[in-house]
Amino acid sequence: MRGNAEVARYSELLAAKDIPVYSKFETNILDSAIIQHILGFLHIIENPFEHEKVLLDILRCRFSGVDNYDVLKISQYLYRENYVRRGNKLKIFDVMADTAKLEMLGIEDISSFESLV
Repeated sequence: MRGNAEVARYSELLAAKDIPVYSKFETNILDSAIIQHILGFLHIIENPFEHEKVLLDILRCRFSGVDNYDVLKISQYLYRENYVRRGNKLKIFDVMADTAKLEMLGIEDISSFESLV
């Protein structure tokens, strides 16, 4: 089988026919990347300004709708700006909410960030 999606599908079909299904692999679905991203997203909802690294990871996911190159531009901008700052660091939400900054950075799809703020 090619992946977990196929395993789940065949497992459901077999279970519907009252055929017991066992996996030889000891995997935990909570360890999967997609579940980790969903949990990270829930952490961001709980406290948006505490989990900036998690937010960057989620923005890089294919399901975020945000171009990875745009995320890289913002990440590099934050690094450059915050490298010299003492104390009051610039936050990713500050950049995402600032259309002028996004334009200055050459962000291709500004609306993809605006919908997240």
